[in-house]
Amino acid sequence: MSVELLNENELQVETQAPLRLDNLILAGLAQLMPANSQNDCPEQAFLRGHLGEHYSPLEMKQGLDRWLEQPALDEQRLHVLFTRYSLELAELLTLCLCVMVEKQTMVGRVLAWLQDPAGGSRPTFGLLEKLLDIFALNNEGISTVILTGAAIELQILHIANTEAPLPEQIVSTPLAVILTLSAKNNIARLPQCRQINASGLALSESSLDECIALAHALSANGTTLLSISTSYREEALAAAALVANTLGKTALLCESPAKLPSGCGIFFSLNKVIPVLPLEFGPEENWRQNEIPGYAGPIIVLCNNHFAIESPRYAIVEWRIPVPDALEREKIWQNYFPEGNAAKTLAAHYIQSAARIHKLAAMAKREAAKHCRSTALQDVINTSRDGKGDSLGSLVQQITEPVSDEGLVLDASLRKQLNSLRMRCANRENLDDKLGISIRQRYHRGVKALMVGPSGTGKTLSASWLAAHLNLPLYRVDSASVVSKYIGETEKNLAKLLNKAESGDVVLLFDEADSLFAKRTEVKDSSDRFANSQTNYLLQRLETYKGIVLLTSNSRARIDQAFLRRLDHIIEFTQPGPEERRKLWRVHLGNSHLLNQKTLNRLAAKCELGGGHIRNAVLTAAVNAQGRNSLIEYADIVEGIECEYRKLGKQMPMGLKA
Repeated sequence: MSVELLNENELQVETQAPLRLDNLILAGLAQLMPANSQNDCPEQAFLRGHLGEHYSPLEMKQGLDRWLEQPALDEQRLHVLFTRYSLELAELLTLCLCVMVEKQTMVGRVLAWLQDPAGGSRPTFGLLEKLLDIFALNNEGISTVILTGAAIELQILHIANTEAPLPEQIVSTPLAVILTLSAKNNIARLPQCRQINASGLALSESSLDECIALAHALSANGTTLLSISTSYREEALAAAALVANTLGKTALLCESPAKLPSGCGIFFSLNKVIPVLPLEFGPEENWRQNEIPGYAGPIIVLCNNHFAIESPRYAIVEWRIPVPDALEREKIWQNYFPEGNAAKTLAAHYIQSAARIHKLAAMAKREAAKHCRSTALQDVINTSRDGKGDSLGSLVQQITEPVSDEGLVLDASLRKQLNSLRMRCANRENLDDKLGISIRQRYHRGVKALMVGPSGTGKTLSASWLAAHLNLPLYRVDSASVVSKYIGETEKNLAKLLNKAESGDVVLLFDEADSLFAKRTEVKDSSDRFANSQTNYLLQRLETYKGIVLLTSNSRARIDQAFLRRLDHIIEFTQPGPEERRKLWRVHLGNSHLLNQKTLNRLAAKCELGGGHIRNAVLTAAVNAQGRNSLIEYADIVEGIECEYRKLGKQMPMGLKA
C-alpha cells in the first residue's frame, strides 16, 4: 500500500466545538449496561455520565458522521490514519476503543465489567458486535470486517487468543500505534529504538557531499534501501542521520532489525521517520529485507562488512564510507592544529577515518589537559601508539611494550629486511602513484608479511619493533577466541576484527598463524570442509585488506601456498650466531651481574640458544641472585642455561659448568 508522509494540511482547524469520538464510544458502551443492574458500582456510574443525547442507532451514526467531518484536535491523527489507509468505520471504532483502553484505566475496568465473566479489560469480538449494532455498522459482522480488513494487515490491530471461540477473541493495538496517535512527540519512546542526531564531525567533506547526493536519490525513489558500510559506528550513524535530515525526516535507530515492533510502519510514516537497521552478519550470510507493513519510504541499513542484501520490494543502493585521502585528513587535523606542520604530518602518517581522527584528537587533548598544557603532536602520536579508543574487542590482546633498536638484536641481513618492511608500511598509501598502469589498477595499500623461524628467534619482538617505529598500536590476535566450533562464527569473528582493524590503522599480529592459515586439506568430512571454508575466506579478505598484517610461524611449510603467494614480505629468522648471542646476553643482563667479557664470549660461543631462551635463562638467574640479595653470578647463569636445555630436550654443552 502506497503511503505518503504526514502532511500538516491533513490536520484540520477547528471551527466549532467538535464531537469527540472517544465520548461517542463511551455513550455506546453505556447503552450496553445490564438493564437489571441493582448496585451503582463505579463502572456503572462512569458509564451513566456518558449516556448523553446519543441513544438511537441513527443518532449514533449521525454523531460518527459529524466526527468524520470535524474531529477533535487531539483525535486528528486518528482521523488521518483512518483516511490515509482507507480503513472501515468498524476498524476505526475498534481502534479508538483499543487506544482508550491503553490510555484510560477506567475504560479498561468498564470493559472488564461489561464482559464479565468471559472477557478482560480489552474488547472481545462479542462486545464489539454489540457496540457496532448501536452504530448500525454491523451488517457484515465485526469479526469478518476486522479479520479481512487493512488494519490487521498493517499491524494497526492485533488479535490475541486466536484458539478461543470467535466471540471471546481479544482485539488490541500495538504500542507503536498508540504512540503514533498521541499528540505528544513520542519518537524516542518506541521500544529498542532511539533517535539519531546528525553530526558532521564524524564525516569527511566528500562523505558529507555523498550523503546529500544519496538523499536526493532516495527522494526520487522512495522505495529504496540504502546500505551504508563502515567499521566505525559513529560514521554510519552520522551518515544515516544526515541523509534523513536532508529529506526533512528523522533517523530512528532500531536495535532489533530482525524483530521490529508491531505497528512500527504506521509509526514511521506518520512521524516522518526513516528506520535505520544495524546489521552484523558473517561473510557468507545474507539479509532479506521484506516490506514493513504500513510504510513505503526508504530504509537505511548499517553494516560493518559486505554481505548480500536482497529484497523483493526495495531497490538497493550500497555505499561504503571511504577513508579520507591525505588532503581531507589534513583539513580535519587542522581543526586541532591550525598552525605549523602538525596537521600535515599526522595526515601523512595515519590513514584513518574522520571519526577516528576526531576521537584521537579528543583523547590527546584530555591527556594534555592532565598536565595543564595545550595539545601537542606527540600527544596524538602517543595516544595512537597506545591504541586508546580502538575497541577491537576480546578477539585481540594489545602488546604495549615498545622495542628499541638496541633491544632488538638481529644480524645485518635480518635488520635490512625489517627496515625494508618498515619503509613499505610507512609509504603504502601512495606507493603506486608513479608506477605503471598494471600496478595502479590493482594496487591495495595493505601490507602482509610472514616472519618464519624457530621459537625464540625474535619474530614477535620484531613485530613490536616495527609497530613502535610506525607509531601504531600492535594487537596480537587470540586464535582461541577467533576460532569457533559453530558453523560460520569463525568467519564472522574474522570479518568483524579485520574491518575494525582496517579503519583503525593498527598492526595485527597473527602469532603462531598455523591454526588459521594452515594448508587446505582434501575434504573427507564436514570438519575438513569448514576448515577449508575459513582458509578460503581469509585468502579472499586479505587480498583486499588495506591495513598491516603480520604472521609468525615456526615453519613455512605449514602455511597454505596460496597465502605465501599473496604475501608482500617473507622474512626468515634463523638461530643467532655467536656475535648476536653475545649482544643478546649483554642486553638481557644489563649491569646487574658479575660476569666478565671472557665469560660472556664463552657463553655466546658454546650456548646455541635463541633470544627467547637466553631471556628465560637470565630471568632464572635473577631469581636466584635476588634470593641472596646479590648480583647475578656465573653459577646462576649456568643453572638458567641448564633449565633451558632441559626444556629443549637437549644435552647441555660441555665445559660450561664452573
